[in-house]
Amino acid sequence: PFGIDLSTIPFQKPIRSKKVKIYHVGSMNWIPHQEAFRWFFEHVWSAVGSLTDKIDLYMAGTGMPKWIEEKTDENLIIESGYINGFKYSKDKDVLIVPSFSGSGIRIKIIEAMAAGKTIITTKNGAMGIDCLHGENILISDRPEDWIDYITELADSPEKREKLGINARQFCANFHDHNTQAQKFINKLHTTKPKLH
Repeated sequence: PFGIDLSTIPFQKPIRSKKVKIYHVGSMNWIPHQEAFRWFFEHVWSAVGSLTDKIDLYMAGTGMPKWIEEKTDENLIIESGYINGFKYSKDKDVLIVPSFSGSGIRIKIIEAMAAGKTIITTKNGAMGIDCLHGENILISDRPEDWIDYITELADSPEKREKLGINARQFCANFHDHNTQAQKFINKLHTTKPKLH
């Protein structure tokens, strides 16, 4: 599996502030990202208006389309251009990765889990990651579920902290370079050669 050096990614303990910072970092000139966020803004963000005193959405990345930039308001903060994901996420709470097309493992999810972030994504977004919904990540393709997740996370720093701690442990068990290398070495030592 995709590996990371966990020692280089410090655990970012959830922030207990008045407002929860939801965020996304990515290349927004990629069509699947734009399609995913059209879905998000139309079906999810538009329905959590009652939470504007509890949540803010931060979006950053290259190729930010004009239709997203035009949505900027006091609860939606846009930064266009190259962004260092680790620095950007340091004071953020919940990573959102709506994804309905495209393939391959979402490295940004693994890195965010390693940092102890809470993640909400879709089935496609979680593809290739052996995570567990409700234990170390939240997964659904249904807008109503996303609305429920955001609402619950906005009111429960305990839930955010639990998911973040479990996400970090998941990465330590399955995506840390040292752990994976040791598993590989153990496998080599216990593999019997075939006799021809």
